[in-house]
Amino acid sequence: MCGIVALFGLKGIITESQLKRAVGSLKHRGPDGQSIWIADNFRVGLGHTRLSIIDLNSGDQPIANRNGSLRIIANGEFYDFERIQQELKQWGYWLQTKSDSEIALHLYDRFGTQCLSHLRGEFAFVLWDERNQVLFAARDRFGIKPLYYTVYQGTLYLASEVKALLAAGVPAVWDWESFHLLDSGVLPPHNTLFSNIYQVPPGYFMLASDSGIQLHRYWDFDYPQIETKKHQISAQEYVEELRDILDEAIRLRLRADVPVGCYLSGGLDSSAILGIASRYATQPIQAFTLSFDRTEYNEEAIAAETAQHAGANLQVVPICQSDLAENFADAVCQGEMLCYNAHTTAKYILSRAARNAGYKVVLTGEGADEILGGYIHFCVDMLRHGTQDLEESRRQELLEVLKQKNKISPGQFGAVETEDLESVFKSLGFTPAWMERRVRLKSVPVYSSAFRDRFNKRDAYRLFLNHIDVAGQLHQREPVNHSLYLCS
Repeated sequence: MCGIVALFGLKGIITESQLKRAVGSLKHRGPDGQSIWIADNFRVGLGHTRLSIIDLNSGDQPIANRNGSLRIIANGEFYDFERIQQELKQWGYWLQTKSDSEIALHLYDRFGTQCLSHLRGEFAFVLWDERNQVLFAARDRFGIKPLYYTVYQGTLYLASEVKALLAAGVPAVWDWESFHLLDSGVLPPHNTLFSNIYQVPPGYFMLASDSGIQLHRYWDFDYPQIETKKHQISAQEYVEELRDILDEAIRLRLRADVPVGCYLSGGLDSSAILGIASRYATQPIQAFTLSFDRTEYNEEAIAAETAQHAGANLQVVPICQSDLAENFADAVCQGEMLCYNAHTTAKYILSRAARNAGYKVVLTGEGADEILGGYIHFCVDMLRHGTQDLEESRRQELLEVLKQKNKISPGQFGAVETEDLESVFKSLGFTPAWMERRVRLKSVPVYSSAFRDRFNKRDAYRLFLNHIDVAGQLHQREPVNHSLYLCS
């Protein structure tokens, strides 16, 4: 996790003090070094705070190409970079570092924005093209690494966190409509909680020049259409294919010049990752797990058994209710988003423990449920809408079994009849279970009466669906894939 800052004077010049303040606010993201570069005409500035993971000695940023016409700052990791480095050398490129970030610089020189199709990883980067006077910024396909931007007083600001934009002089003003949308669980991917401050959405890139600012989508989920005739393969073949993909992904992510740890719970995702990673590790992997003072949430025993089976070392981080309360504000500050439960705070405490143990890199199972349909509400949607050939009695039986096995999540079950979801049903023909859960949570009075009066008649779900290419990305897809797409 590094920090990046870019300033581009669309109608004037930038100042060194602005850039330094913004970079200084991100020191926690990159404690191993901070540096800036400003163009001779003071129209463009790039700043970077570094967390050294690969090429510890010569990977400082910004990185320039040989003639200085291109410069890049990057946060994240580009996987399989050593193979691309060899290709770049064959094409005649001179590499001044051994870092993974430099490959994006030269791939852009060769392919332009199409370089994104050659990059695999979790990343956010900004590249200045001096020759063409273009600022090129991009965010990874799943939005793992953040990238915020705004235009204020004729200057384009980009940074890894909103607090860096504020440190540079951008005013902090709440965006009340975003609060309304987030309260309904449907904040569009470009919104933040701050007025006039936005995210580069996952799978998008930005081009900025004197002609203006443009956002372009370069990737999106593409679920198969119902009528698509695919070759039917056995369950065992699916298992083997998934294992091969997961095996390769984990192997590539273990490439680092610092130790790599692993978060571990009692779930299938983190357990599978630790098990596969252990096969490639030359020494026992250090795993980290949380233990809770409430037995219904505590998975310490399962984590310990998994760690022993994988031959890993396990550090247990005990937390109680007071720990969650004491660290809640800090977790919100780092996440720059609302938190509806203690998950974010718990992960914050776990991450702090890993950092204090000397680990800069950990593998986690985050995102697996969103992609593989592991959450209960996806199972509910599958049973309700994806099993047309199932007898109704059997369907209800399976829903009841699911409910009995998930007693700590009672809000996931039972259809909700409300006008709040009418626009969703009209657009999709059904209402996803995760949206029904959000409607239940909205019944808790949190906001002031003035706020509720202001947004009471607005349809958050219509506003959200207005940003979705329903005809292009959801038409003729299975209902559960609608839920997966909209929830991602």
